[in-house]
Amino acid sequence: MSKELVEAFNALPRRPKAPSGLVPNEWHFDIRYIQMEPTPSHIIYFLQPESHFTHMERLPIGIASNQSGLKFFPETAKEAAPTVAKGILHAFVNNMGCNDKKLYPHTEAYAPWKLFTEEKSLAVAVGKELKRMGVRPDDLCTIGVSSRAVVQTARKDFSGFFYGLKMVCGLEDMVAAVIQAPDSIKFENYRVPQPEPMSAIEEELNRDLDDEGRLLNEIGKYCTIWSSGLPSDGTEYEAKSHGNKIFREIEIIKARLEEKPERVVNAAADRGDADAALDYGIRQGTFFQNICALSIGLGCKRNRKRSRDYLIKAAYSSKSSQTIKAMAHGILIQWYLESNDGGIHPRCAFAAAHHCNIAAQLCLDVSPSGARASPAVLWFMSKTFKNLSEDVPEMYYWYKDAIHALEVREKQYGENRKKMAKKRLKNTVRYRCAALGCDIEADTGAMLSRCSGPCDADKKPYYCSKECQRADWKNHKPFCRPGAECSVVDDGSKYNMSDTAPAHKSEAGALQIPITFKDGKTILFSSSTMDMSKELVEAFNALPRKARMPSGRVPNEWHFDIRYIQMEPTPSHVIYFLQPQSLFTHMERLPIGIASNQSGLEFFPETAKEAAPMLAKGILHAFINNMGLNDRRLYPPTDAYAPWKLFTEDRSLAVAVGQELKRIGVRPDDLCHIGVSSRAIGQSAQENFSRFFDGLKKACGLEGIVAAVVQAPECIMFQNYSVPQPKPVSAYQEGLNQDYDDDDDKLMNTILEYYNVWSRGVPSDGTEYEVKSHGDKMQRQIETIKARLEEKSEHVVNAAADRGDGDAALDYGVRLTVGLGCKLNRKRARDYLIKAACSSNSSQTVKAMAHGILIQWYLDSTDDRQTIRARYLFAAAHHCNMAAKLCVGLSPSDASASSGVLWFMSKTFKTMSGHVPELNYWYKDAIRAMEAREREYEQGRSRMVKKRLKNTIRYRCAAPDCDIEADKGSMLSCCSGPCDADKKPHYCSKECQRADWKNHKPFCRPGAECSVIDNGSKYDISATAPTHKSEAGALRIPITTKDGETVMFSSSTMDAQMLKDLKEASKKHLKGL
Repeated sequence: MSKELVEAFNALPRRPKAPSGLVPNEWHFDIRYIQMEPTPSHIIYFLQPESHFTHMERLPIGIASNQSGLKFFPETAKEAAPTVAKGILHAFVNNMGCNDKKLYPHTEAYAPWKLFTEEKSLAVAVGKELKRMGVRPDDLCTIGVSSRAVVQTARKDFSGFFYGLKMVCGLEDMVAAVIQAPDSIKFENYRVPQPEPMSAIEEELNRDLDDEGRLLNEIGKYCTIWSSGLPSDGTEYEAKSHGNKIFREIEIIKARLEEKPERVVNAAADRGDADAALDYGIRQGTFFQNICALSIGLGCKRNRKRSRDYLIKAAYSSKSSQTIKAMAHGILIQWYLESNDGGIHPRCAFAAAHHCNIAAQLCLDVSPSGARASPAVLWFMSKTFKNLSEDVPEMYYWYKDAIHALEVREKQYGENRKKMAKKRLKNTVRYRCAALGCDIEADTGAMLSRCSGPCDADKKPYYCSKECQRADWKNHKPFCRPGAECSVVDDGSKYNMSDTAPAHKSEAGALQIPITFKDGKTILFSSSTMDMSKELVEAFNALPRKARMPSGRVPNEWHFDIRYIQMEPTPSHVIYFLQPQSLFTHMERLPIGIASNQSGLEFFPETAKEAAPMLAKGILHAFINNMGLNDRRLYPPTDAYAPWKLFTEDRSLAVAVGQELKRIGVRPDDLCHIGVSSRAIGQSAQENFSRFFDGLKKACGLEGIVAAVVQAPECIMFQNYSVPQPKPVSAYQEGLNQDYDDDDDKLMNTILEYYNVWSRGVPSDGTEYEVKSHGDKMQRQIETIKARLEEKSEHVVNAAADRGDGDAALDYGVRLTVGLGCKLNRKRARDYLIKAACSSNSSQTVKAMAHGILIQWYLDSTDDRQTIRARYLFAAAHHCNMAAKLCVGLSPSDASASSGVLWFMSKTFKTMSGHVPELNYWYKDAIRAMEAREREYEQGRSRMVKKRLKNTIRYRCAAPDCDIEADKGSMLSCCSGPCDADKKPHYCSKECQRADWKNHKPFCRPGAECSVIDNGSKYDISATAPTHKSEAGALRIPITTKDGETVMFSSSTMDAQMLKDLKEASKKHLKGL
């Protein structure tokens, strides 16, 4: 529309004089804010000074008369310029509204000769915008500055216009008198608010906090802002201090921020997601420049303008729920108040009050009857509105819903406060700590403990802690007898009990303390949760701890280690405990809390540091739960107790778990210094675990030869293991990457790696598609994959995966595996593939693919000697078995399993099952899949061999140095000469035919022998036979890999020369290795 508008404006006639010829064709314009409810908006006001002709256009152009214009709220001339420029063009193209007036004949539309405005910065910004849009001539883009006389005339004429507007709106008498005409907006006198510096206490706290602490502090601020807009649910929750809410919600918000980084929530907001717009508006406008740098990686800098833009989207979107609208309007209030630089600008005050009024209206619809409005509404009304309305009385007229909300809350608050004050005055000592110098109070008497001595019940002092009770004993001791007076001393430092009475008591009870701010104001900070964190650690720290066991016969010292239990269908890691002298053992499945019918493979640590958090939790859980003795009914158990000393066999694990115990607050410190078990204790642990494992096998019904081959696992030693480093999917692709200099080529190569990994997991559709080379599919799918990557960036797919989207988790896991659009990350790749495999939200196809792709993750741990650790082998086989089982339900009857399953079974399982025979017991579904595929393969291959042996020369290029073959004879061209049909040589290209002509020429006659020469370099035609022929036909060429294996690379889309070039590139790479 802008282009057409400019063209229409440029086509208007333009002269120095107005059409009447009596006055100059020169116009003054300015911007003003019309505060009249319910549709406040900015306007552009035009004045022809000599004729006093005026015109007004609501901004932004095109908004309906019943629609608020607050989407446009510029804070600088540069921000205002685009909309103002459009308003100027629209006004003149539409003839200053004269075309709509039917009272008198009007002249045709015309362009101005000159434009002026009061403010220089606006003149410059609008002039630049007009020039940028293409307005002609250029001198019209040089906007002048109006004289003082013109400005005064504009003010006077606008007042007259505004008076008429009030009359039209039915505002008369006193109301009309108090509603003041707005003045023009002057951007030069306005400073865009900057982030406020931290207070002294915040700076001090920040200095003492580490990055995690600062992050939690910022999330607390986010929580406070978010909750300020929440409509009431009818309880007294909002009246509590923010302390409670911050500590309850902090983990939820942290997870939300990690799940939805900036790009994800930004994109969702731009698509019209109102919840995302609200979330993003808060992030942009509050504190996320800090959060981004700490850990979440949002890259989100504080942006006041964008903050408001997204909050406005949430407030006015037709897709927004009433709750979202109420929250957005409530949160927006503070945006305008931040412009207060010693005195709030009138339009900011009116706009804040407008949002407050709308929020109050919406809260009535959303909240139960009689509930109060949101905290943001009530805060503004009590702290800002009251003061402003004394100077601007028209506010009482415009914002009646907000006033009503304040009156309801004040009435409610007053009644509740009277009740609480009356109750507290009956027994003043019950709600306040009696210790001198302590200001702690409680909203319920039960939150404080009282003296248990013989003093009278109504005179007993109450204390917030044992420390305060001990400190006050010297004072209370003489009064701790029947009939004595109350010992509580009022030293003048306490606050009046009625003044500090809360409006209600909390359900759980809360402690509160007065805090004085730098302005001298004192508030009561309260919380019912600040002493409830780290329950597990506190429970452990509270356990009795002695050097010897309760029996007194053996030391209270424990060995622990971590092992992998391979038993299907629920393999998992365990933490195993042994008291060496008594040989008492205990085992906990990891992660703690998983069901007995659930696999524990989501936890698969590769380093001691990775394992430590889960092991530390397992240790605490085991001792708190008395090593499972409380669940045994055979004999009375002793009470739970803490260990005196802990040991483990792996030194790196001892250090890592000790550090984790210290980090989470385990006491005393010497318990966090974990020792290294002696060799004798390590051997004893293995012997005792083997006995335990024998019992486990019997319990599972394993007997005879099966029980004999199922071996007890040993403890995991992290210190002897190196985590595999990221490596290319294939040697061939590694060589390509080294040869490529262009980023696009490297990207294409990485896409091919992505495809290769992805295709491993795809269940069969019943055709022979899986046994084709990757060549065909690469060519057909490459653009599809590129499009998917462009559509879904790393941040988008990461966020979707974190929300539980199984498809996204699978996609992101593969991306992390090959480093496509993100950095290679072995640990995260597995985490997201496990999400896809185990999520209840994943389809059966996604689960099958994820299990199939995960196989290779464990095989990558194979060292240079091609050995694989036992738990990696078992875990790979588990995923293979699961994938094979799922493929049976997804694929047609008799179809093969996915390529990932078949590759593992043929290349790894066959070899390893000879050394680890129990593999043949646990993974029957995978074995059946391999056997079915072998039968199918042999049947198909025997058919193709039989056909090729009938005419061996038909399927191979006759040129001596060419190794090209075809799966269909029609893929090669034959000699068109007079030689016999069954003796004709076949060629992959004209070049090969010309190169072989010297050899074939003597034989190119009827009755001659075949000219095809076997120089010994060709492969046996039976050995290279495919299992089937492709529908379109394919060319094939043998390529040797770095391990000496030769594979037939085939394609129905690449010509012979491309295949030869591919082989040459492979040879060059092998020579360079």
